[in-house]
Amino acid sequence: MALENEVIPEVLVSERAATVFKEACRAEGKNLEQSFLRIGAKSAYPDREFTPPPPPAEVQEVSSVEASEILKNQPEIAILDVRPPEERAKAALDNSRMLDNHTAQEILDSWDPETPMMLICHQGIRSRQAAQYFTSQGFQQVYNVSDGIDGWSQTVDSSIPRY
Repeated sequence: MALENEVIPEVLVSERAATVFKEACRAEGKNLEQSFLRIGAKSAYPDREFTPPPPPAEVQEVSSVEASEILKNQPEIAILDVRPPEERAKAALDNSRMLDNHTAQEILDSWDPETPMMLICHQGIRSRQAAQYFTSQGFQQVYNVSDGIDGWSQTVDSSIPRY
């Protein structure tokens, strides 16, 4: 590969240099891989500006009560329900959308990574996994309803049946 020869090796002159570099990154709370790539890219291409991507966002765990308040203030947030149709038939939020593979691909292909989304399932476990996936793909505002539709029916809207 052509770039292999262009990345200058002085960043890795010795194990000691690598150790010093790692310690400096940790001491300043910097991401080692991003720092290494930025320094290596800047050394190889000194005339170009490089801005590393932001680190992956953390999933924001919220209770159903907190989720309800967030949605009152930001009704445009997409509510994505990871449960299959047979579970959604038992209990679902009116304004939620089922998250299947097709919808997930649509989100990855066309949504702005700054688009907020809230994920829900029965008790918050499956939705947490989906939320973590979206943050790993660069989405920055991802909420997980930690107590799921079950918590929602107990604390927010008792007209939603429990199952």
